[in-house]
Order: sequence, then C-alpha cells, then structure tokens
Amino acid sequence: MLGCVAAYSALRLRRERWIWLLPSAWAVSTLCFLENLVPIIRLLGSDPAPLDSRRPGSLRVVALNCAGNPAAAAEVGALKPEIVLLQEIPSTNQLARLAHEWFGDTGSFLAGFDCAILARGAISNTDSRLPPQHTRAVVYLQNMPALLVTSLRLVPPVGRFDLWNPEAWRAAADNRRLRRRQLQAVLEREPPRTEMPEVFGGDFNAPVPDAIFKLMGHFHDAYRESGRGWGNTALNNMPIARPDQIWLKGLHAVSARAIRTQYSDHRLVVADIELPH
Repeated sequence: MLGCVAAYSALRLRRERWIWLLPSAWAVSTLCFLENLVPIIRLLGSDPAPLDSRRPGSLRVVALNCAGNPAAAAEVGALKPEIVLLQEIPSTNQLARLAHEWFGDTGSFLAGFDCAILARGAISNTDSRLPPQHTRAVVYLQNMPALLVTSLRLVPPVGRFDLWNPEAWRAAADNRRLRRRQLQAVLEREPPRTEMPEVFGGDFNAPVPDAIFKLMGHFHDAYRESGRGWGNTALNNMPIARPDQIWLKGLHAVSARAIRTQYSDHRLVVADIELPH
C-alpha cells in the first residue's frame, strides 16, 4: 500500500505511465502467490455461518498456542469443541479443570511437555514416552470412529534481523533443518502408519510456503480446503503469517477460520470436520 502511494506520487510528478508497471507487478504477484486469496473470495461469495451454527453430524476441532496462559486456553470453551489441540500448555491441574468444564464427565485430556489434547471422549496414549515436540493419542468420540490425533509445536524461528551478517543466514538455515527433522520424527510413528482417520495440528512455527509442508503428503490443510476470511494467526494483533494449522487425513473440513483471541499472542484455528461421504 505504501508502495502504491509512492508510485502515485511519482506519477503525479513525472507524468510517465511506466511507473505503474511496478505496482502492477505487485498486484499480479499477489494474485498468484497470496495464500489467503481463495478463502477471502469464499468470504465475499457468501456470509460465513455463525460460530454457534454447525452442520449436524460434524465435529469441531480447535488449535491454539495459549502461551502458557490458562485464561487464553479457557477462551476455547465458548466454541464448544469436541477436540482441542493446545501448545505452550498451562499446568495439568488447569487442563483437568478445563476438560471437566468443557466436556463434563465425558471429558479427558493428555498432556506432554509442551502440547496437550483435550476431548469430549476417551483418550488413549499411543507413545511409550513423552516426545518434546508433540502429543499423540487415539480419541474415541461418541458416534464417530476412533481418530488418531496429534498436537505439535515445532521449534520457533530464529527471528534475527541482522541480514548483512552471514551467521544470521547460517542460523536460519540450521533452524529450518531442525524444524524439518522434528516434523519428520513426528510423522515417522510406531507402529507403522495406520488407516485410522487423523487430525494433525498445532503450531508449526513456519510460514505456509515453507518446504516443510511437503512432508505432509498424505494430509490436507483444513483451511485451504474450506477456510473463509483472513486465516493468518500470528501475531494476534497483526497476523502476517499462518503457523497455526489443522491438517486432516480421511476427514473432510466443512468450515475453517482463524479467530482473534484476547489473552494469547496467537489467534486460534477452528475447523468443523466430518467423515467424507
């Protein structure tokens, strides 16, 4: 937008139409590469359904990096989900309280070092040890087949701005390699891959065009499938990236969107999903 204003000012001063080639190139590149373009077009086509309106038979999944804040985690309850994927989790006592508040006697949770799964049903742990980057479990919901659910948070980006320093580029490259190895380790599960429907989500700490998502070959992105509106989640007050995502296998997303939070530095992702016909 600032570039377009500068181009318009230059046009008024020089009266040379070639100046518009630059903002035109920006517009074309935006149309070709803007990841949020299709969900925004979907939003223009029709008004999104209210969050309290859901298709019968669908289940709701919410993913949120709650920054260790119990108040941020508690915001999820208003969406009435069936499955919640939390990262940077609060204490297990607080998770137990939230599971009981949201789901009553049918609620359960499984917490790892940094990630947790809460569900309106029984949860069975699949890992003999607690991995640092993810928590995985089989979730049994009423009137649904068993689901393999993974909540993960990969290593954060380096975040250096001294781009004139070669060490900054080396650190960024090493950081991306580490994140790729972490995701590969999560996907390489034991026992081998199951045909069970899967929900796989959380904080990937990577922008959507990153090559890391090529590893998700058997999954599809719920937001790309049925998202509406501006889907970026970080940061909460200025969402310029979409590290928080929900991926599915053997399931179909009927709705997905990002919702601004009050107590976290991330927006939450909510997806309504169902079994494919």
